[in-house]
Amino acid sequence: QELTAVLKDQAEQNAHKLAGSLGMFGSDQGSQIARQLEQLFGSKTRLRASQIKNLAHLTQALQQALQQMDG
Repeated sequence: QELTAVLKDQAEQNAHKLAGSLGMFGSDQGSQIARQLEQLFGSKTRLRASQIKNLAHLTQALQQALQQMDG
């Protein structure tokens, strides 16, 4: 489905906060991934198929980075 402008803005803001939080807790990898997500959601154009695939990849990479922090 298509993201509304409001949802994209919220996702961008949350990714920005997450990048800062992960950086504070020492997860440079997680912070970098969150910054990439922030840039992706910050795009003013509609997400293309390649960006959606990248979103899925980044989400999976972020999950792995968080699991490494936990373990």
